[in-house]
Amino acid sequence: MGVFHGFLKEPPQGAEVAKLSSAVLRATRWQGRYPADFSAHLLGGGEFRMADTVGKRVLLLNFFATWCEPCRAEMPELLRFVKAHHGEALTTVFVDAAEPEADVRRFAAQFGIDAPVAFDPEKAIGNRFGVDSYPTTVLVGVDGKIALYETSPIVNADVELEPLYRIAKDRLAKGPGIAPDKYLAALAAQRPFDDQPTAATPKLGARQTKLAAAMPCPCGCEKQVLTCGCQTAAKIQEKLASMPIAGKSDEEVVAALNREFCVGASLARSR
Repeated sequence: MGVFHGFLKEPPQGAEVAKLSSAVLRATRWQGRYPADFSAHLLGGGEFRMADTVGKRVLLLNFFATWCEPCRAEMPELLRFVKAHHGEALTTVFVDAAEPEADVRRFAAQFGIDAPVAFDPEKAIGNRFGVDSYPTTVLVGVDGKIALYETSPIVNADVELEPLYRIAKDRLAKGPGIAPDKYLAALAAQRPFDDQPTAATPKLGARQTKLAAAMPCPCGCEKQVLTCGCQTAAKIQEKLASMPIAGKSDEEVVAALNREFCVGASLARSR
């Protein structure tokens, strides 16, 4: 819904078009699905579990990283939305991407986050939601289904979140949402995506392998493209295997890959 929000100074080209199209397709395939059940420890103590909240309240999940500039850019708008609905049927959980607690604590203090902040030390939660770029925002209605799956920064919550939140809130006012046991049963019966990557890792030449081994993965983990198992790393390796790099320096090749596969950089250029 919010993928094309904002004023474009000029139409997106090439890689931007492909990335935006991919975001639209991803959002479409996640909408209407039951989100994964998970438990997570919270900053400041306590624990959050999906099954304890789904059906009772509207749930907003925001997957973020403290180093992520688009995450920082959208945070004030998200917090404004959360504050505007304080005391209502909205639960917001910010899920951090495997970072040290001290970093997360500083980030929460800097932005004045008073909503729950959950730790995802192995990115297991993010993986179950298909998260391979930050920020990613998921809105779950009281029917237990995903109403919004957004992989770009929330620019205007009144446009991107408010209408869906009000639909879910009105639904809850008419009666209870999905019961925990029915949610878990529906989740267990839900067919997994049938297009998960199964292809073998593309064959890289000596120079491509060296580049993949040296390039930090844009997903935000501490691994390099060659050793990270995320979808972004796999796509970069595919690109490396096919793109012409003769006559280009290592820095030029890496910069080109970052321009194509770094979500934040691509969106910034398209505005």
